[in-house]
Amino acid sequence: MAITTGQLAVTSTAGKIVTPDVDGCRIILHTIGNADVFIGKANVTTSTGLLLDKEAGAVEMRILPGDELWAVCATTETLTFMILEN
Repeated sequence: MAITTGQLAVTSTAGKIVTPDVDGCRIILHTIGNADVFIGKANVTTSTGLLLDKEAGAVEMRILPGDELWAVCATTETLTFMILEN
């Protein structure tokens, strides 16, 4: 299993967290600062995305084969991630 970790500076322009993969993957996400970060498809916005609640801790999810995951923020925020590939 390949493991990739990193940080993404999330801004008001959606940024790609996960690129399409033929096998899919698991991902763990956590925000560092106090701004709200929203995740979703490439067209995610702060009004359509899923809010990552910093107080709830890290979020783990499975990304299906061929799917992407994007993030957006009203200001600028750091998003940490770990990708666990099958």
